[in-house]
Amino acid sequence: MQRNVDNESYMVRGHFAYDDSFGDHSVSLIAGAEFRGSKSDGLYSKRYGYDEITGNAITPLPDDPTGVGYEKLKAYLAAIDGSNGETWSEQRFVSFYASADYYYKNKYVLNVSFRTDGSSNFGSDKQFNPNWAAGAAWNVSEEDFHGFAETVLNRLTLRIATGFTGNINRSVSPQMIISYYDDYRNISNNIYHIGKVVSPPNPNLRWEKTQDVKVALDFGMFNDRLTGIVEGYYRKSKDIVTGVQVLSSTGFTQQKYNTANIDNKGIEATLNGTPVKTKDFSLSLSANIAYNKNKVTKYKASYSSMGYNNLWEGYPVDAIYSGRYTGIDPETGLYTYQLRPDAEIHTATT
Repeated sequence: MQRNVDNESYMVRGHFAYDDSFGDHSVSLIAGAEFRGSKSDGLYSKRYGYDEITGNAITPLPDDPTGVGYEKLKAYLAAIDGSNGETWSEQRFVSFYASADYYYKNKYVLNVSFRTDGSSNFGSDKQFNPNWAAGAAWNVSEEDFHGFAETVLNRLTLRIATGFTGNINRSVSPQMIISYYDDYRNISNNIYHIGKVVSPPNPNLRWEKTQDVKVALDFGMFNDRLTGIVEGYYRKSKDIVTGVQVLSSTGFTQQKYNTANIDNKGIEATLNGTPVKTKDFSLSLSANIAYNKNKVTKYKASYSSMGYNNLWEGYPVDAIYSGRYTGIDPETGLYTYQLRPDAEIHTATT
């Protein structure tokens, strides 16, 4: 028996930064690149025998001259195989980024950034995902006209931002993944080591993308004894990975790929206060309230039903679907529902 586990990882980052001020203006620039990688190996036990399919060591199922029985032999070897485990995984990431910030008298702030990330988790022509973001802030409390309210409202900032981000869904892979069972099948006295295709190949797998638009009002009162932020947002997510039913004649019952677009919009408010603050004791309170509404704007599937993934175009995620209740049938005691205008009722024929 032997157990070997090797983990390797690395990260290399380099960037260029520039800051300068001239009069009432300030500029900050940054640009760089990052490279990351990880590798994991594993071999938990050693056995004897060779499987031509997998190229791995595995205990073969022998003939049964003693009459012990095929099922008992299979169970015995399955227990032996269960003590073995092999894990090999390798991932690579690369990122390039740049950003620029501009300040004027600490009243107005502008920001622009760009980033592109590449990952080995996607198909060869889908590995890179360029993103950008832009934002602006207005420190209203720095304006001259704010002086009359400074004793009460000491800080007030209005922010607006928009941009794109990317996400890696690690539950799916562009490569075909096969998992071999600790089991065999005897067909016409031929012994086969059996397995299952866990994930079919998906060379078109790509990043999940999200666009955000946010508007926020940040304030502080009574020398920041009372602070808060109110934010409204609109978030549009594209190419969300979901499991989709496929025809079983393909050899699978479902496949995961980029199928859905989902919109989210809402408002969130947070309030923080320190009603008691002394040299030796302080009491802080916080409250948060949020409202969010989402809707599936696109769901591309070969064929589906409302019960699968609970996604349906034009409805929220995880919506509850039901007919319009009209009463109870006095003969059957079952609920009755209003029929759709296009409903057709067919009776059984003999």
